[in-house]
Amino acid sequence: MMRFACLATALAMFVVAGAQAQISYSGGTTYSQDFNSLSSVAGPHPWANDTTLVGWFADWDAVGPITLYTADNGSSNLGNLYSYGSTGDSDRALGSLADGSTGSVYYGVQFKNASAAWTYTSFSVSFWLEQWRADSRNLQSLQLQYQVSGSPISVDGAGPWTTIDTLNAIVLNTVGAIDGNLAVNRVNASYLAVPIAGGWAPNQYLMLRWVDVDDSGSDHGLAIDDFTFSAVPEPTTFALVGLGMGAAGLVTRRLRRKKAEQAVAA
Repeated sequence: MMRFACLATALAMFVVAGAQAQISYSGGTTYSQDFNSLSSVAGPHPWANDTTLVGWFADWDAVGPITLYTADNGSSNLGNLYSYGSTGDSDRALGSLADGSTGSVYYGVQFKNASAAWTYTSFSVSFWLEQWRADSRNLQSLQLQYQVSGSPISVDGAGPWTTIDTLNAIVLNTVGAIDGNLAVNRVNASYLAVPIAGGWAPNQYLMLRWVDVDDSGSDHGLAIDDFTFSAVPEPTTFALVGLGMGAAGLVTRRLRRKKAEQAVAA
């Protein structure tokens, strides 16, 4: 019975599960999102925070929330939240194009530290930055930021946000739709062991967001695809967990040996 209890405890410590208003994160697992559940049918589709994509949120500076996203291949120059991809192709990417009607566009994912005692001191993220529309010769960018809080975080909230990187547009020498799946129009963004200032304690929230600022003139259409996230507990936490599992294993072995000795004596 003790062996099964120990196994159940160990398995429970390494689970990533969806929950209302965030993604519950425990253990050293990797969360991934490929955005392929977004529609590939050209045109507008309903968007609901934490529902269209569980744990994902979007908003903009314009009055009123984002209630629609548009499936597009980069042909539209209208400010919006987009499901980018080739027409009819199920391989999708989540992106945006900001303009005067939207102001800055924000989208991101929120996690909650659901472990009982683990404080995470760093995290790693990776994704593809894809460009689906080039509409300016100006250098424009997408900011990647994170925030930790004791309460749920608003994707367009004031902060404090920590900027991880500023991701520049890839193509500047053309205007119109381009194929973001082509190697020349995408770049892999990978950030290993990003330090978390103050740590990410149990029951705290961590949000990663991308900020598409409304630049002067026409804006590019930028998107993210094949996103992954993992977090690492502080070393002392790993050591304590290792000692606990080691002690449980020692007790199990001693019980086995004692039962064997009793069987021989009988």
